[in-house]
Order: sequence, then structure tokens, then C-alpha cells
Amino acid sequence: MSVANQVDNLAAIAAGDQVHRATGAGAMSETITVTRPTKILSIMLHLSSVGATSENFQVAVDSDSGTAYDTVLVAQDMNTVTDYFTNTEIYLAEGDDLDFTYTNTDASTWGLTVVYGDA
Repeated sequence: MSVANQVDNLAAIAAGDQVHRATGAGAMSETITVTRPTKILSIMLHLSSVGATSENFQVAVDSDSGTAYDTVLVAQDMNTVTDYFTNTEIYLAEGDDLDFTYTNTDASTWGLTVVYGDA
């Protein structure tokens, strides 16, 4: 998805939706802690350069109901791309965590944007 399309997506955020943004040039370790039933509306990741190392951008649910319900939702190798986008809705229960990780050995600057709202 192009940057222009990402901006259009952000412009369409409904009242009451929330945006989580984070950036860095080292390893990514971000968590959204869910305090009420929530739906993830979109996840966008941009890297400043294509990685030379094969490493996954990973999004995983750390379920409040226990490890039997922990689920990896995304495992995207970023060594041939600079952008990842999904607008598949993901529903989370109160107490769940949504974890975002990327080793980033090549030290690309990254920007993560997650749009979410009440389920």
C-alpha cells in the first residue's frame, strides 16, 4: 500500500477510534494492552530501507485466557519489502495483549501505526 493510501486510511478513522504510533531504529517491542473488548482496524509498518537480513515482523495475541489461546497473527519477512499493511479486523478480549516485534538487525528506521476501536 502506498503512503498516500495509508494517509487516506488514517483520514477515515471514525470518531472514538484510537491510533497507536511508535518509531525506532533498533529492535521493535511494542504492546497494546486491551482494557475492554477491542477490534484492531488496521496495522501499518514502514521501514526506511529494505532489510538485507531475513527477519519477520510479528504480531501476536498474548491471550488473557492462557497460552492455549496465544496466536501469531502476522509473520511477515521484511527482507524484500519496506511496507506492511492489513485492514483485516482482529477482535480481542479484555485483558489480552497485542504484541508487535521485529529484530531489525539492519537498523532500519521503522514506523508502526495501529488503528483500533471498541468491538
